[in-house]
Formats: sequence, C-alpha cells, structure tokens
Amino acid sequence: MPDKINNRRRKRRIIILSCYFLILLTFFFLCCEIILRIKGVKPYKPVELSVKIEPGGKLFCPDPDVGYTHLGGKFKVTLKNGYTFELTHTSNGLRITRPINEITTGKKPIWIMGCSFTHGWSLNDDQTYPWLVQRELTNYDVLNFGVNGYGTVQSLFQFRKFLKQLPKPSVVVATYAYFHDERNTFLRSWRKAIVPYNKLGQVSPPYARFDRNRNLVFYKEPAQYTEFPFQRVSALMHFIEQKYIDYEDIRIKSHFVTKAVIETFANECKTNGIEFVLASITRGGINADVIEFCKSKGIKAVDISVSLSEPANRNLPYDDHPSAIAHKQYADKLVNYLKREVLRE
Repeated sequence: MPDKINNRRRKRRIIILSCYFLILLTFFFLCCEIILRIKGVKPYKPVELSVKIEPGGKLFCPDPDVGYTHLGGKFKVTLKNGYTFELTHTSNGLRITRPINEITTGKKPIWIMGCSFTHGWSLNDDQTYPWLVQRELTNYDVLNFGVNGYGTVQSLFQFRKFLKQLPKPSVVVATYAYFHDERNTFLRSWRKAIVPYNKLGQVSPPYARFDRNRNLVFYKEPAQYTEFPFQRVSALMHFIEQKYIDYEDIRIKSHFVTKAVIETFANECKTNGIEFVLASITRGGINADVIEFCKSKGIKAVDISVSLSEPANRNLPYDDHPSAIAHKQYADKLVNYLKREVLRE
C-alpha cells in the first residue's frame, strides 16, 4: 500500500514539474517572440510574384545542359505597378544586342555572361549594356548571355554548352556580383528567393560544392524550398531559420567555391585560346576580394560597378534592378577596359 501511495506521489510530482517546465518554456519563447518583433524581426511571408508575361505567361524553359534558360521570342513584361518593358530573345534564349536583321557575318564574337543585371531586367532591349557595348564595338559580334537568376556556375555551364554550338568567341566577359555566391552553391537563402520564379517556368539551376578533398563537384536539381515549422506565424522560428542560413553559408564556404569556379572558368577559356575577363558589377569588400584573387592568379579583372545606393542608378519605383543610366555606365567602363587591355584598340 505505501508503495502505491509513493508511486502516485511520484507520478503527481513528475506531472507538476513537467507542467512547470512547460510553462517556463512557453514564457521563454513568448518573451523571445516579443523581443524579436520589437527589434523588427517578422514571421516569414512568401513572396507573391506579380509579373505578367505576354504572350504565354512563361519566360523560362528547361535545358538539359544549363538547367533552365529563357524562352525565345519577343515578350512584353508588365510588373505589378503597371510598368512595362519589352525584351527579345533569339531562338537559343540569348537577349538581342542589335536589330534582328543586322548582319554579323565575319565578326569576332564577344560573349558577355551574367545574371539579370547583364540580361537587363526591367529595361528594353536597346537600353541594356551589352546592346550599348555592341554599338561601340562595331567590328565585333557581342552576345548577351545574361539570364535571370544565374550565377558564375550557370555561366560556366553556358560557356561549355555554346562553345559546341556557336563560333568560338575571342573574348568571354563573366560578370560577378556578391550575391552570386549563394547562387553558386544553391544555399537555402537562394532557394527561398528563387522558388517564386517557378511560376514563370521550372527553375533547375546547376550549382557547385566542395567535396572532402576540396575538389569542385557540380550538381543540378529543381528549385524547391521547405519552410521551418511555424515560421509563417512566428518571428522566432523565422529568426532561427535565418541563423541556420548564416551557418550554412559558413559551412559550405560559398565565396571560396565561387573563386574556384572563376579559376576553372578562366582555365577552360585559356585552354581554348579565349581571352577571359572577370567584370565586377557590384561594389563592396566581397567584390574587391574577387578582383584581388583574379589578379593573384593572373586573371584579367575589371570593376565596372556603379553606386546602386543612388536612386538614379536603379529603376525605381518600378523595380530594384539597375536603370538605363547605370547600364550606360557599365557599357562605358567595359568598352574602355576592353579597348585598352584586351582588344588593344
């Protein structure tokens, strides 16, 4: 009988202690939630992409070599605020750099590769800097390989693909922005950002990681993003996810992967007798570090960036991307460098 009484007391004590700790834990999480919200941290809110593409409603198509690319054709794009622009892609997905009927036979190709900054998102065809570079370098055939959402890895895969399909270029200009690092390793932060664009066509980018021996290994998979539990209603859970993203970047060493990809890219160009130029298109310490890395490896590099903190250099209030004014500066800096250091004109 005493044993039964003791067992009941023990169970009661365990239940009371469990409830006590549960209350303390709940109070702790509640305090964290309140403090984080006061500091400006909010629950996760999925991005609702409001872009209208005419005709067809799609901008991307699958590609077995580079994961995805732009659809060919002429498109009218309308953003959520009613702002419109037109873009034209050739049948292989490259944005035009001259009127369609202009003859380029016999001209040496220059390939400019990059992301939406190079593609010229939110601008008409003739406002993009590759178009302006073509206008200045009339003896060359300038091709715009920029694709929305691309990083250095995707540009490398493009180079490998089109080297088999198009006349060999005399110069390859690979643009670099600090945000390419997360794209090159397909971090959770980039998956989170790019998934909404599946609405415009399935996005399946290739990416790179280091193996245990610090060798580059390439992968390719559809863009998918799995949320942390309750992060849509809890600032704390969203904060924990953001800290995990920071940890993931440190663990995977995205910036070092980018450097290795750039060196691989430059070496493949050298092997094929092609001049390679790394053009930094954004500012900051990360970009400066990449330029210094290139110089240490004997790789040509130039800073063509402009200050995106100046409102005139962004296409505001319609879109965050560089404006026509910024693209004119990109073109001037790149043309001057190419004439002086590469083309020797």
